[in-house]
Amino acid sequence: MLTPTQLTEKIYTGAGRVTAADLMRRSDYQALRQDLLRLVLQHKRKRRVRLDENLSIVFENRLTAWLQAQEELRWLTRPDSRDIDEILERANQLVAERGHLTATIFVDGAHRPAVDAYVAAIATHEFGLGVHFDGHIMEGQFVEAPHEGWNTVHPLRFNPTIREAVQAAIVWGNDTTQAIPLPNQLQTALSMDLNRSPTPYFLFA
Repeated sequence: MLTPTQLTEKIYTGAGRVTAADLMRRSDYQALRQDLLRLVLQHKRKRRVRLDENLSIVFENRLTAWLQAQEELRWLTRPDSRDIDEILERANQLVAERGHLTATIFVDGAHRPAVDAYVAAIATHEFGLGVHFDGHIMEGQFVEAPHEGWNTVHPLRFNPTIREAVQAAIVWGNDTTQAIPLPNQLQTALSMDLNRSPTPYFLFA
């Protein structure tokens, strides 16, 4: 059996969407769960950026999608093929196509007026988010169309454009546009994602 580190490296460097063949049996996952959670959460911390006091973003990839699927399966004693297909469909929203990026945005602050404003702006399609990286501007598009209601977690895909970017940054806003530089370690991580690096040295360092 692979060690937790070997397993996470295998999942990260795999190609394409997460499949049923990538998933562990419930008992096997439970036996390694604490180590796997520690490794993947450590990985995700390098990919998380707080945009302001009420908004943060985590850039996702095949590994983070796999962990989501495994955590959902953990709650099912005897999942059937339909259960697994539904779980994989949700998880694979976080797996980017080649040359693209994916992320999850969280409206996670304690300042209720600001949180309400973000939730409303997203629901009414008045909120924009882009990534300036790798010399280009990548536009964020919500995976599922936002709708009226209290929803504070949204997956996005970032599609490359022909517009050139001067500096690596995240740009967002509704009434006003704000920007924050991309941290160096996140630039390294995203570059590995885009180039499908076969050497995941950066995963847990």
